[in-house]
Amino acid sequence: MNPANNHVTPIKAVIFDLDGTLLDTIQDIADTMNFVLANNKLPVHSISTYEIFVGQGLEKLVWKVLPKQNRNQEMVENLINSFRNIYSDRWIHTRPYSKIHKTLTELDNLNIPYSVLSNKPHRFTVKMVEKYFPTHNFFHVKGANSDFPKKPDPQAALHMINMIDVNAENTLFIGDSHEDIQTARNAKMRSIGVTWGLNPVSQLIESQADWIVNGPLEILNIITALNDN
Repeated sequence: MNPANNHVTPIKAVIFDLDGTLLDTIQDIADTMNFVLANNKLPVHSISTYEIFVGQGLEKLVWKVLPKQNRNQEMVENLINSFRNIYSDRWIHTRPYSKIHKTLTELDNLNIPYSVLSNKPHRFTVKMVEKYFPTHNFFHVKGANSDFPKKPDPQAALHMINMIDVNAENTLFIGDSHEDIQTARNAKMRSIGVTWGLNPVSQLIESQADWIVNGPLEILNIITALNDN
């Protein structure tokens, strides 16, 4: 745990990223995209390459996986549509990270509302939360759609907390990527970077996460310490 500032205002809401924070999804994303690429006679990529490519939404992912000579809007839209048509039938390896369920249950016990904000397409975000967290009460679940710009734009995050009348300074944004930490900074929220996700610790440090944690239960320790002041 590496506190980067001395804010002591209490935490009244939490926003989680999804992929690489709550759910380990990278194998199924890679397998699905590689299946789509192979069907189009295009080269496939390793898991480690996908770990670098993901995080900015499906369209950006498709642009990155395509060879330069194939990067045109028609091909991008073709691959996006193919991916969307089969992805939800290929959730084989996806699972919550260890201790995530316990962390969410403890947030319930603390009466701290929590939500999900992802750059994953909205319908997949909602379906995944329903499938993998059926007993937890997220106050809002939002993926990428036309309503708001993707992270790191702060508008969607601010809209979420406005729904429950919580200020940005009382909100904790938790994620594994630069996009997540920058969203928090843009929204004037505090941030926790998690090391079990898809990005190196160095990225979280460079992004100036307020805290960096190695396990989900450390999140509760931070919230408890802030709320006890």
